[in-house]
Amino acid sequence: MPIPTEPIGSIPRPAELLEAIRACGDGTDPRLEPLYDAAVRDTIAQFEATGSPLITDGEQRKFHNFWTYSVEGLPNTSPDGFRIPFAAGHVRRMPRLLRVFVGVVAPIDPHLETPEEVRDRVLQAAQYIPVSQLGTTDDCGFAPFCDDVSTTRPTAFAKIRARVLGTALAEQVLGVRT
Repeated sequence: MPIPTEPIGSIPRPAELLEAIRACGDGTDPRLEPLYDAAVRDTIAQFEATGSPLITDGEQRKFHNFWTYSVEGLPNTSPDGFRIPFAAGHVRRMPRLLRVFVGVVAPIDPHLETPEEVRDRVLQAAQYIPVSQLGTTDDCGFAPFCDDVSTTRPTAFAKIRARVLGTALAEQVLGVRT
């Protein structure tokens, strides 16, 4: 049985869509529909080119980030929340929840892994975890904070390609039948 490998979360949006969203001031503007459609088509095509066995739309139509989407716009939030600086140089402001406390998550590592590095991590994990319980993924996505551009689309797809190829290399070393 092969080692499962799958994407989780978001892919950075194309620059053209990001610029249009900024120009409209609202990600829900109906004029954006053709750009959202094009972004989804392009994302699916690029996912297919990576060899990934699972394909997603990369959350191209999301309006908020993975952390705050569930509270965005609620009457118990205020936009003057705390700021989170990321190692890649960008800063995100979280809404201040007037009646709830929210934790902080770590940023995504900008390092572009090679398939061999992925393989080695899987092999290291296989020393402690039964192969039947192993799987590989892309952490929480490449643009978890809405239009986070700290990871480019080409880099995101290169990381996916490395994950897919590295998982296959690990399967060969471990003698996993695909």
